[in-house]
Amino acid sequence: GEDLDQMPFPARHLMNNSLYTRPDTDEPMATIQTARGCPSACVFCLTPEISGKCVRFRSPQNVLDEMTECYEVHGIRNFFFKADTFTINADWVKEMCELIINSPLHGKIEFTANSRVRPLKKETLALMKEAGCFLVAFGFESGSDEILKYIRKGATLEENLQAARWCHELD
Repeated sequence: GEDLDQMPFPARHLMNNSLYTRPDTDEPMATIQTARGCPSACVFCLTPEISGKCVRFRSPQNVLDEMTECYEVHGIRNFFFKADTFTINADWVKEMCELIINSPLHGKIEFTANSRVRPLKKETLALMKEAGCFLVAFGFESGSDEILKYIRKGATLEENLQAARWCHELD
């Protein structure tokens, strides 16, 4: 299998990092690929064809090392955790968030991530917030259970609403 920890960090010293910004604050924002792959079968998505159905993760320590380099070397304190679905493995998210919380970066960085509404726990979202998550992007796709079933989303309208409620409650 592919060991994502063996991939080198992006050569950010060769980039104009000020071009990649957080939309709401215009501060530099680094994209960090944390995982590849998605086991879902949504009819509109090419991810399973491009990245595969098997989810492969970088180790949380390897991700933290890249964040630390971004912060210390490039002064970047905002991150977009890019994964085909960041929250698919609650244990991985817990380990990642606890590493951030117990690191010198805690309280100095913020991040955003994407998520499916299934599987998802409120505890996962709470831990993400504590670690610095300021935004979670959900692909709700539709407010119709019939359409969600037709597009093979693997989620229901009620699960979409529950995810939104949890985020609102944690805000």
